[in-house]
Amino acid sequence: MKKERFVIVKWIWNIYHPFRKNVLVIFFFIALSEGLNLLSPVIYGNVINSFFAHNSLQTTLFLVGLSFLLYALNAIVGQLDTLYELKHFDYNVQQHVSNYVLERNLSFSMGQHISSHSGVKQSIINRGEHSLTSLAFMFSFDVVPGFLQILFIVIMILCTDILIGLVVLLGVILFFIFTLRINKIFNPKVSKIQTLWQKNGKLQHEFTNNVSLIQSHAQEPRVLREYGTSLSGVGRFGRKLWGKHSVFTFSRSFVSIITRVVIMIIGVIYVYNRVYLPGYLLVLFSWSAQTFNILSRFGRMHRQITEMYGSVKKLYTLCSLEPEIKIVENPVRPERFFGNIEFKNVSFSYPQRSSQLFDDEKETRIKHGNKKHPQGEVKETLHNVSFSITHGQTVAFVGSSGAGKTTVANLLLRAFDPTQGQIIIDGNDMRVLDLKYYRKHVGLVEQSVSLFDNTLRYNILFGLNGEAQCVTEEQLMAVAHTSCVDKFFDKLEKGFDTYIGERGVWLSGGERQRVGIARALAKNPEIMIFDEATSSLDSQNESIIRESINKASVGRTTIIIAHRLSTVKDADKIFVFDQGKIVGEGTHRSLLETCIQYQNLVQKQVYSF
Repeated sequence: MKKERFVIVKWIWNIYHPFRKNVLVIFFFIALSEGLNLLSPVIYGNVINSFFAHNSLQTTLFLVGLSFLLYALNAIVGQLDTLYELKHFDYNVQQHVSNYVLERNLSFSMGQHISSHSGVKQSIINRGEHSLTSLAFMFSFDVVPGFLQILFIVIMILCTDILIGLVVLLGVILFFIFTLRINKIFNPKVSKIQTLWQKNGKLQHEFTNNVSLIQSHAQEPRVLREYGTSLSGVGRFGRKLWGKHSVFTFSRSFVSIITRVVIMIIGVIYVYNRVYLPGYLLVLFSWSAQTFNILSRFGRMHRQITEMYGSVKKLYTLCSLEPEIKIVENPVRPERFFGNIEFKNVSFSYPQRSSQLFDDEKETRIKHGNKKHPQGEVKETLHNVSFSITHGQTVAFVGSSGAGKTTVANLLLRAFDPTQGQIIIDGNDMRVLDLKYYRKHVGLVEQSVSLFDNTLRYNILFGLNGEAQCVTEEQLMAVAHTSCVDKFFDKLEKGFDTYIGERGVWLSGGERQRVGIARALAKNPEIMIFDEATSSLDSQNESIIRESINKASVGRTTIIIAHRLSTVKDADKIFVFDQGKIVGEGTHRSLLETCIQYQNLVQKQVYSF
């Protein structure tokens, strides 16, 4: 546990390392402000003593004026601190943390994202980012300055009166001993409540994403009941946990109470025996009161820090995961790709899907001593698959659902690496290629095209890696023509600058597919992959998409994955998959004569009409 806490603290320190100089400047301002605050009781004490010593009114007024100067100087220091924080710290920290988390999230392989639950992951990111930023502010503005202030005050009290100083020091030490004990008891339990919040976040994500489904089946009462049950579970555990926590912290507060009473008794004795004038006693009381006020703030912050640490721990678990796709040193970057593809004895099994990939699974993997899912792997999706595709060919993969067709597309994008065998691209093992460079030369059109709530232009040119401004209107129109986007262009009130809504909601299914094809074509890729691009379309839209595919395939290696044989019957070569194996290879005509599985697929589709 201690080693883990040290690792997490080190990780947090590394994240905020770029701000170390800014934090030192802020600490300087805070130390200066707190120093001025410590001088105030001294002046007040001297004002009181001047009355008892019957000093002149001028002396007393001078001390009052000095206190005013201290107030004014402290206000100026505070304002300078605020301006500096706004310019160099506040928003910069939030931006830095958000960029860091997004960068780590993008570094994970496509396969890791496919195998995880987006709702759980988003819950970890949202709560973790907020907590990581809040911890930075809390430690910079409250915790560290508070520790320094306590240190300075204790030293000054010890220098003024050793007995009262030792009492204050003993109270501070006992307070922190109680705090460490509370941490040891409650920190493991906080991890459980964070897991409950993640499960609740997953459920909320599911319901939010499926609002239409819920409403169309009139299941609003059921959803509210299930979500309420989830929240109640979190509430029950939270109330029980923090109820016990409050009892422990209440007992800790007695340390402060008893220490204050002891100091007051000693002070009364001092004044009664004329060891100190009341003014000096006021200074000691004020300093000790400041100490325990700071400790009281620490007590109130303790629960927040404990909760935030639990969220940060989950975020650390996510961010410390290693990407499953490893990039070799000095990867190969060919001058150009031709699109020659070869699978050599490729076998593959998807890892067991987990809804908590970025949660408890990492610890479970460590306990089991391996990097794979402890539950094992599911049945092989591909088994000893071999085929070759030459530059400019249009090939198709067909077969029943679960036969392994889409797995081929995932492997070609290197979302996963094969369990066994090799994938060769233009004579190079895919694992030695520069992955980002390779993907720039591959165009993918999926069954459900992902679109941003932005303009049509933004969505089509998204894959150009910052070069969108170099694309002329003529080039954009050429892409629109090839992808058949121009067939619905008259419906767009602002042309390419028309906003298409979240997930392209203002477009029809066929129009969204054409935008996906246009986006792939805008990259001018050497390899095009159409993964079930027509499966959810009516016959009219399928015909338009088929026209787009035919246009897009010219001069490129094209892979079409489809259930509908009308989409693939004109391919140069068709591979028939069944239970993860290739059971047929040839043209539409030859397969009708030689491949029973292909004949069955054709017959089923004929009978369906």
